[in-house]
Amino acid sequence: MSVPTSLQRALLTAANALIPVAVLTFAVGFFPYKPFLPGLAEYGPSVYGSPPDAPFDKVVFMVVDALRSPNMVPKQVEMDGIVKQIYHAMETQLHLQSTLLVLCGDHGMNDGGNHGGSAPGETSPALVFMSPKLQDISKGLPCPVAPTREFDYYEKVEQSDIAPTLAGLLGFPVPLNNLGVFIPHFLQMWPKGDDQAQLLLRNAYQILQIVEATFPIAPFQDLSFLPKCESATSTGDELACKWLKVKDALENGGNQPPKAELIIGPALEFCRAAQEALSSTASNYNVTLLIVGAVLATASMALALAVISSGLFPTSTAGIFFALLTVLYGIMMFASSYVEEEQHFWYWATSAWYALIFVLKSRKTNVPRNVLPVAVLLLCHRITRRWNQTGQKYAGAPDIVHSVIMTHPVVLWSLVSITYIHITMRIKTHLTRRFPRTSQGRQLQTFAVGNTFLLCAVAFLFKLSFTARDAPELVRGASPGAMAFLESLNLVKLVRCIFIGSTVGVGWVVLRENAEGKGKSGGLIVDALHDFLALILLTQTRASNIPLFLLVRLQQHYLTQLNPSPAEHTLTSLLLAHTSFFALGNSNAISSIDLSNAYNGVSGYNIVGVGVLLFLANWAGPIYWTSASVLGLLDAARWSRGSAALRRVMREKELEKWKEVQRRDAASGKVAAASEPGHLPRLKSALEGVGEVEEVEGMWFRHFARLTVWVAGGVVAVMVACAVLRTHLFIWTVFSPKYLYAMAWAVGFHLVVSGAFGWAVWRVGI
Repeated sequence: MSVPTSLQRALLTAANALIPVAVLTFAVGFFPYKPFLPGLAEYGPSVYGSPPDAPFDKVVFMVVDALRSPNMVPKQVEMDGIVKQIYHAMETQLHLQSTLLVLCGDHGMNDGGNHGGSAPGETSPALVFMSPKLQDISKGLPCPVAPTREFDYYEKVEQSDIAPTLAGLLGFPVPLNNLGVFIPHFLQMWPKGDDQAQLLLRNAYQILQIVEATFPIAPFQDLSFLPKCESATSTGDELACKWLKVKDALENGGNQPPKAELIIGPALEFCRAAQEALSSTASNYNVTLLIVGAVLATASMALALAVISSGLFPTSTAGIFFALLTVLYGIMMFASSYVEEEQHFWYWATSAWYALIFVLKSRKTNVPRNVLPVAVLLLCHRITRRWNQTGQKYAGAPDIVHSVIMTHPVVLWSLVSITYIHITMRIKTHLTRRFPRTSQGRQLQTFAVGNTFLLCAVAFLFKLSFTARDAPELVRGASPGAMAFLESLNLVKLVRCIFIGSTVGVGWVVLRENAEGKGKSGGLIVDALHDFLALILLTQTRASNIPLFLLVRLQQHYLTQLNPSPAEHTLTSLLLAHTSFFALGNSNAISSIDLSNAYNGVSGYNIVGVGVLLFLANWAGPIYWTSASVLGLLDAARWSRGSAALRRVMREKELEKWKEVQRRDAASGKVAAASEPGHLPRLKSALEGVGEVEEVEGMWFRHFARLTVWVAGGVVAVMVACAVLRTHLFIWTVFSPKYLYAMAWAVGFHLVVSGAFGWAVWRVGI
């Protein structure tokens, strides 16, 4: 293949420059950021008179979060004691007799112990109002009680209903832009019907302002529309009819206020209907920005396609598989269930690709040679996909981590130990290379070995100490003294030693290789960088997932034995990056983000540091495969150079033989081609080259161009899906999180990791 032209380089640069512009433009239209939300801290004027006397003057609002550890039961007992203590004080202390205690959860949980989705268990937290005064309107409820439906026990209210209810109970107006409805059961706190009617009217007028802004052409103030309500079809007209019933009751009373029962029912009906309609209405999207963002992403994809269409991705089996993968992925983004279960797409695609590689390689070499590598790859892949059960449909189903690892800590730490021993031996090899065989050289070598073992021992000790605090069930069986020692260690200092030691180690290798390698040791430097990167990624990974890196290392080893082409390298790295992302327990739900390792080495407020660590923790697998793919490309480059040299040697030898045949036949008067008929095919083969050889210069360019097509195409699909389905029921629980992940993949992973980091490693290694 020819070297990329200046035009192709410019097109690829423009394509990648458009990606962050496109995703940010679409994000501004999809998630309108407002530094100040009007009505968040403002209250409506009391134009309908002073509110009725409030039964409470103080509120204690307690939000209980989840605690997933063996400490959960004692913590619940402690919280029960605190609630009991507060309630007892409300009963006995005079100044607390008008205090209201509100106890609620900020979210529920699904069967997998996560939250952030739309499952009933996640969206059904408990809510309790407590006060001695409430005994006047409630004589108690049976407890425990069976739910009528999933998590429906006593009465179900919306989260937004808390604000207007507290406003009424404490005697202040309902906050502007609030869609909540006063909980009717608390109306009994006011014996007078007029007070109850006024509370609901104030609530209704506040919601009416939002409804009129949302449906500006609906006749909310036109009483003449009331007879036409039976034929109302639009949501705005239906809400207008419900409000006109309230308005009609108010105006028909003349100077006298209408009876409370004529107001309470219609006002409550209007509030609930408006709440339901507005809650399901699409957000305040900026459709223009959505279109502009999608167009920019499409332009990026078109530019990248223009680049690879110029022979950078020739018609081949790998190219067809890549195109099919891109199209199927784009179609999948329009189905909420497929977005939630995206991991299965990558698991099956990777299995199919391994099988296809076996077929492709068996055509060129003998079949038995490829059986073992492909068999090991498929076996490792099978174990990987069962390591963590992710997604929503089968959340909580048995997997290797929960069925084997967490129930057998000895197995876990044996595998973790093997992983760290393996990485220790590899790092030792890098640090002890190129020392002179002198007394001073042996001393330096001993020093390097000692520091290698010290660095990796600190990394292993940090993981033990961190796990003892974060998941003590994984270190059960340890003696009390060992647990006390682990919990006494300073985690911040330990992890800083790992980061600093790894940086110094890479610097040591660079200095030694540049000094002793005479400028021809770039491949050895990037090998060392890859292993130090693996050590950092292990530090940022949960202990239960560390054994996965043994499988990843096995896959990397056996992939090199199959000698894939550069195009096959690109496709393999793309598949394994996404497979490893989901295999580590991630999904397209916000609830799957692992925050546990986001603060390693951070002792204060550091948003940039935490952000980088968070990305490393959740994209550890894809980052590893990015580095591994560059190493694979460097191997392909060395093979290409070797093949080119072999081609030149064969061509020279065959030409010399051909000239000798010509001289001999000229002397005897024979025709050269007829005298040695098998020579022409050999000469043709020598002149055409040994196998398919790709020019080294531009190999990285072609690799990144293919990845750009994939990323741009995926972003376009997600954008179009979010724009088209912006009124979908799951827009905020499925498609919105998917877009956030698409932003992270496109900007954080593609541009920073695959682009900047991958290019830097390539330049060092080449």
